[in-house]
Amino acid sequence: MLTQFAQQAYESPREATGRIVCANCHLAQKKTEVEVPQAVLPDTVFEAVVSIPYDLSSKQVTAGGTRGPLNVGAVVILPEGFQLAPKDRLSDEIKSKTKGVFISPYSKSKPNILVVGPIDGAKNQEIVFPILSPDPAENKKVNFLNYPIYLGVIVVEVKYTLVEKKVTIILLLQQRLVRLLQLKMLIRVKKQLLLQNLTVVQQH
Repeated sequence: MLTQFAQQAYESPREATGRIVCANCHLAQKKTEVEVPQAVLPDTVFEAVVSIPYDLSSKQVTAGGTRGPLNVGAVVILPEGFQLAPKDRLSDEIKSKTKGVFISPYSKSKPNILVVGPIDGAKNQEIVFPILSPDPAENKKVNFLNYPIYLGVIVVEVKYTLVEKKVTIILLLQQRLVRLLQLKMLIRVKKQLLLQNLTVVQQH
């Protein structure tokens, strides 16, 4: 399940059991890591670095018909109050690390859940999530505590070419079926006209 589908199908990517919903389709398990600071100050931008290691020799067939790297995606579930850091708060170093990687909130109602992908897995075995910590002085729902972070990652092969072939085959079969039906109808009409002509001839 790619992250966009999860956003459309599930209000939250984490089930009551604690399992990330991506596991409903992607059944294989693989170790992953997330690196975050041991402590952060209020109203501060910090990095959560997600590692997505996999065998780079594994390839997929791309939309152009060539072999290419697999796609990867990730979802990071932060404590409430934490959110994606605004662009104007990013340092030049973080901007460089996140260049070309589009990270977005899971939904408007859940800005503390961040998603990314599908993106090129060969170039993104590490993904940097720039996060803004909340300020308890401004947000009374936030306290100075130890908070858990939940992480889910996927490594997926997208079957672009196979899907296109299936669609093409189905369309061709439908077109042939329509032509066959049209041909049968034409034969029936000709038979009826022939019978009518024979009847008229016999009457004369």
